[in-house]
Amino acid sequence: MPETYRPNTLATAGMLSQGSLWLGFALLDSESIPRMTFVSLSAGSYAAGLLSGLNLALSEYTPVSRLRADHALVATPGWRARLSGAQLAGIERDLLGTEPAIPRWAIFLPVALGGVAAAAPALDPELPAEKRMTSALFGLLNSTWSLAAMFEPEHPVQAYQRDLRRAGLRLEPSGPDGTAGLTVSGKF
Repeated sequence: MPETYRPNTLATAGMLSQGSLWLGFALLDSESIPRMTFVSLSAGSYAAGLLSGLNLALSEYTPVSRLRADHALVATPGWRARLSGAQLAGIERDLLGTEPAIPRWAIFLPVALGGVAAAAPALDPELPAEKRMTSALFGLLNSTWSLAAMFEPEHPVQAYQRDLRRAGLRLEPSGPDGTAGLTVSGKF
């Protein structure tokens, strides 16, 4: 498997495995945790795993070897000064090619929602206090973890586009169907 796809493949497998783990716990009879808690956590993990797999299928990632070569070309001001416009455009295309098709927050949203649903039995006054407490604990911990994963540092493409906007520039695809290249426009 190419190095470019390894982290995303592991993330997909991890989310699907986590969904299977929660589902396995749901199949056990527990006197301290309601079944709905585990089913909700499982559903959220499976949905996130499926979105992560879809993201892997839809994204056309730039190979890591090419990104390393691009980085070597721009590593020092002296090297950057020698690059042609075509080389810079190619490096920019390579960077933009690292952006995933589905944003990170959308992949982890089902986990957060599953955590909220898993905590719902805590509101049922007919359940024993122990079951309500463990449901709230499992659900809120899972939701907190997913929210932290959603808002990890921004992707380099997002930072690049934000910096362009701050400079008053806009990046747009050009050519037929936006496949020929990029046009940068703004006030100079």
